[in-house]
Amino acid sequence: MARIFKSVILMCTGSGIGPCLYALGHMPGTTVRLIWSAPSPRQIFGKRIYDAALRHDRKAIIWDTKKDGRRPDVVGLAEDLYHETNAEAVWFISNRGLTRKVIAELRRRKVAAYALVFDA
Repeated sequence: MARIFKSVILMCTGSGIGPCLYALGHMPGTTVRLIWSAPSPRQIFGKRIYDAALRHDRKAIIWDTKKDGRRPDVVGLAEDLYHETNAEAVWFISNRGLTRKVIAELRRRKVAAYALVFDA
């Protein structure tokens, strides 16, 4: 669905980078920015995945929660990048609880925000 927009932000936590990397490689004609938060992403997910994220978005925001000692304000990061880049939408991939909270808060702030459907 993200492909219907001209400019999107893909944001994920942890292993959500998998579907984000796939999407990044299959969205010709769409400007995509990436925000990824994970503990030790280079070590846990490997140099290949880490470098692939930067290859698709050389300005990607990759937040290492182990190094930085805390989780980022993903809502604030997404909202700021959304306005800075004039993106049309934010797509978020994470666990069910965090996804619901983040999407609800982004929408409350008038950001077009979307996520996976957890109906299975």
